[in-house]
Amino acid sequence: MMTFWQMLLCAILQGPTDVSSDAIAARDAELPGVLVERVPLAELRLRVVGMDYVPVPRSQLQDLLKNDRSAAPVAATLPRIREARYVARLNGTRLEQGQLEFDIYPESRPSDTGPLLIGQTNLQQLQITDQQGSIELAADSARRLFLLKPGVPGNLTGSWTSDGLVTGDVVTFRLELPAATISRFELLADPNILLTGVGSLVLDPELVPATSENRELKKWTILPGDAARLTFNCRAQRQVQSLDPMQLATFNAAHELEGDILKSRWTIGLPSELNGRARLTARISSEVRVADVTLEDRRPVEWQVTEENDQQILSMLLPAASESTILNISAASVLPQTESWELPMLSPAQWFSRNDEHRGPIQSPIGQISVLMPKTVHLDEWMLVGIQERDIVTGPDQSREYQLTQFLPEASAIARTSTSEPRLTDSVVTLVEPAGHLATVRCLVNVQCEGASVVELQWPVSQDWQVIAARYASNSRALFFEFPATDPAAATSPLTLHLPESLEPGSSRVIEIQFRQSDVSDTRTIDLPLAENRRIERINAVVVFPPAFTLSTELQRHWTAGRPLLTLEEVLRSMTWLPESKLSSGGQFYAISGSQSINLVAEVAADTPNSNGIELEHAVRMVEGKIVETSRIVLRADQQFGESLTLLIPSRAANELRWSMDGEPISARRDVAAGEPQEWR
Repeated sequence: MMTFWQMLLCAILQGPTDVSSDAIAARDAELPGVLVERVPLAELRLRVVGMDYVPVPRSQLQDLLKNDRSAAPVAATLPRIREARYVARLNGTRLEQGQLEFDIYPESRPSDTGPLLIGQTNLQQLQITDQQGSIELAADSARRLFLLKPGVPGNLTGSWTSDGLVTGDVVTFRLELPAATISRFELLADPNILLTGVGSLVLDPELVPATSENRELKKWTILPGDAARLTFNCRAQRQVQSLDPMQLATFNAAHELEGDILKSRWTIGLPSELNGRARLTARISSEVRVADVTLEDRRPVEWQVTEENDQQILSMLLPAASESTILNISAASVLPQTESWELPMLSPAQWFSRNDEHRGPIQSPIGQISVLMPKTVHLDEWMLVGIQERDIVTGPDQSREYQLTQFLPEASAIARTSTSEPRLTDSVVTLVEPAGHLATVRCLVNVQCEGASVVELQWPVSQDWQVIAARYASNSRALFFEFPATDPAAATSPLTLHLPESLEPGSSRVIEIQFRQSDVSDTRTIDLPLAENRRIERINAVVVFPPAFTLSTELQRHWTAGRPLLTLEEVLRSMTWLPESKLSSGGQFYAISGSQSINLVAEVAADTPNSNGIELEHAVRMVEGKIVETSRIVLRADQQFGESLTLLIPSRAANELRWSMDGEPISARRDVAAGEPQEWR
């Protein structure tokens, strides 16, 4: 092959070598921009024999020069070959008997009228022929090959070879192919050859029956992702015999704790002898549930789990033409509700040939294990057998990754952990909606979490309310909830919400819960639906009535008595999480947080040595148009509180206070202390 300028010079120099300077100037005027080199005739003949120069008819010189000067940039050149097909035979580290076939686009563009551009390639001993015979090749200034023949044939054939790069027992071929829209490559190889592609689709091999000239072969078909570039590897598989031990290349495990679920992933590097034609078995912990088994290229692996001798045995059948040497096993397990739990283990056991004719043990190398725990879980100690702790890495979110090294295949690890208690707070907006003679209420609850993650939330629901629905307020995603039948004798019933994902420390969720008043309820005595959970601190709460509340005013009078009226700005300022679109303009807003009962509990707890022994129940009801509030203080029988108990009540409470214990009236005395705050008495 030769460059265009070399051919041009060769054509110019086809005349007598003893041309005068006037003749050279005339040729330069005829072909402006062409450099002329004077070569002795003997040297010229040697270069032609050595294929350095190729004679070109002078009649084609102008067309070739025009094509070279008007050629588009390399990046903008469209391929002239519609489909390219290649066939080769693998012989050791070399591709031999290479054949090619090009289907050419018909002439449809002005640029298609010049010589056929093949493009860049690293194929060796490339020869291209048409129906008339072999066609000479040349290269332009961008080292792109083109045919030294006018016209565009519809079909071309040719031959080629290529050498591979040897790395260990793998032969790699990196081919740069002529530019084409579609390429297809077929490789004939011995049956023990395993082919893997890089960035290409490798189809399952086909058996080629033996002939008088060739023994039985396998035909591999490759569809390159890039039609102009193809990379693939060839590796010979050695024959395996029964009882031959197989050494795994790598063995790693990664575990991640999320709530009470431990997600596990094992990554196994397979030796070349096993990949593509074997069945593997492994022992796995009984509490583990396998979810998926795939190769590195995401191809699924057929698997099943059986019970043998009180052990789980995982059996995996590798694909016949797998393109990967990495096996991924994904699983999960539910940790027991105890401080100590065992780390799931997987131990490779045996390999089997596809027809189970041969089998042998699997040997595992030194493995690496990582265990990722959130910041809310504290590891107290490891109890390790055949495993050694190597390092601890703290993440940006204060999670800890424990890195372990496994030396024995039958190793074990037991972790003893302790968790932090979650600290929850909530803010509640109760939206009252008219619904005939019964009230429908929507509660928007903003729950914030600290300390530890939670997967369920619980609140007591006041009597005479029914739960209609629960969902996320942001995307209306429905939440599964449990609300048992109401006990007529109970003041509240528990509502349990199961979250689809855990509520992590430092995050919050806005939940919308819809309630409906029961048919037998009394509007004059019914309480707000969502009561307080003692384990969730309530920051603030607001009840909202629409501008035109057509329901009986008994409910509004009952829920707003003694509670301050707020403006819309005050509500939005105290609840920054609440979208203004959720509130109706012109509505009435009443604060229901900071009630007398809450303050009373706080003061009792402050003056009592054993505050954990006190429980307080507070109820409000209407009696003949008057508001009657009853506070019930429950003292544990096993706690000592002395002969008297001091309580502080708000100054705005009525003077007509009645005190009783176990249903019997008792006397109470008011002591006025110096410096007592005016809001308390």
